[in-house]
Amino acid sequence: MNLLKKSLSVLAVAAMAVSLAGCGGSSSSSKSTESGEKVFRFGQSNPKVGLDMQTNSNSGASSVADNVLEGLYRWNDDNKEECVLAKDMPEVSDDGLTYTITLKKGVKFSDGSDLTTEDVKYTFERMFKPETGATSTYMYDMIVGAKDMLAGNATELAGIKVEDDLHFSITLEYKFAPFIANLGMDYASIYPHEACEKAGKDWGKGTNLIGTGPYVITENDEQTKVVFEPNKNYHGGTPNLDRLEVVYIDDNSTKMMEYEQGNIDMCDLNNQLLDQYQNGDFADEITQITPLGTYFLSLKVTDPALDNAKVREAISLAINREELCETVLSGAAE
Repeated sequence: MNLLKKSLSVLAVAAMAVSLAGCGGSSSSSKSTESGEKVFRFGQSNPKVGLDMQTNSNSGASSVADNVLEGLYRWNDDNKEECVLAKDMPEVSDDGLTYTITLKKGVKFSDGSDLTTEDVKYTFERMFKPETGATSTYMYDMIVGAKDMLAGNATELAGIKVEDDLHFSITLEYKFAPFIANLGMDYASIYPHEACEKAGKDWGKGTNLIGTGPYVITENDEQTKVVFEPNKNYHGGTPNLDRLEVVYIDDNSTKMMEYEQGNIDMCDLNNQLLDQYQNGDFADEITQITPLGTYFLSLKVTDPALDNAKVREAISLAINREELCETVLSGAAE
């Protein structure tokens, strides 16, 4: 990804992001207003979907929702998984099927309600209800009872057992090595039972998104921008910003103009524009990072044309990955 600083960001193949930060000659990636407020404005395209991360897999939506929502675990900037709402990494049974997890004590949602295991259970059961229309159930449907819920044959998730407010376990139908990693994805963000249930189909729309994260949404017209302010109940201490604004700008040229004029402090940089900005006045404001993402080609091995392993191997060997990274992706990839 490429980020411009004030900040530009380019999403590229198997891994790099470029962004601009430091816009308009500013040496800081956030600005203080006359009142002394620390305000940060990030420009990105409008994902045009709600912020309920169970019902979409849009990375643009997750970049917005991640300021509000948290899961049991998360992937940090070094692509390492770490504890967030869970006290420790799961304790796995000898047969590799049961994961016992303890929640951190004293965590509250931004509405002041306490985080408990009932919220965790509710979150996963909501994921598997057919009416939710969750898009990433394949990452978690190995939990015992998940397929029954998806088929409409059960209303409770048999594989989650609540011991008390802080202790619970998840049991899988079969061993699945990536399960802990998947718990760190956006799609497993934990929702507050009562608030989510009350919002119904409006969950993730407007300001109807409540989590345990550092910020709360105070304004969201779903067209032009989303405004955040600090979550006073945040368990991670005082957030760094007094106000965060995600400004929606779909047109790349318009977005770059807004960056150059200082109207936004950071934005993603389309990889097709990378050469232009690397050789211009904003070269020092470009940051490249390696996101947790990969481009891949899936082959249908049951297709007669692809059922021979040698054919699939030949396809793999024929792809010049280095050339793709250097040409199509302007060097913004690994």
